[in-house]
Amino acid sequence: MAGRDDKPAQTSEPLWAAENFIAWLVGGLYSCGSAIATVAERQTQREALEHELNALDDRQLSDLGITREQVPVVVGAYPLSAELLTRMLARLGITEEAIACNPGLRRQLERTCSFCFLRRECKRYLRLPADASPDGYRTFCPNAAKLDELRPRSGTCE
Repeated sequence: MAGRDDKPAQTSEPLWAAENFIAWLVGGLYSCGSAIATVAERQTQREALEHELNALDDRQLSDLGITREQVPVVVGAYPLSAELLTRMLARLGITEEAIACNPGLRRQLERTCSFCFLRRECKRYLRLPADASPDGYRTFCPNAAKLDELRPRSGTCE
């Protein structure tokens, strides 16, 4: 909420300024509260994931493609890495059907994203207009080769 730009004729200058300040302050507090709620929700999700992964034995973790020592890294990247992957797939026009052609592929992509330290570049790329740099992901994304394989056959299994 930005406050009031129009000062009614009957409102004094100090009162008008105070009302605008209060409106600005309330808007800021609302935004801050929303951000805090998002952080708290993500922390709860990470704690649940950590609990689930720690409950698995080493063989089950191996089936997921991670070791017990890697659990903190995977947990720390969640849920942002999954969100970025979903956005990247959509940006490149890669459908779930194309990924379903190879049952373990989604897990491989997610695992690579979880261990990636280039999330800042990924977020920056995904903020660009789609036509600004259509192949820009190739310069930083460790999943680029797999994504390139998926692009031409989106929606069909060969």
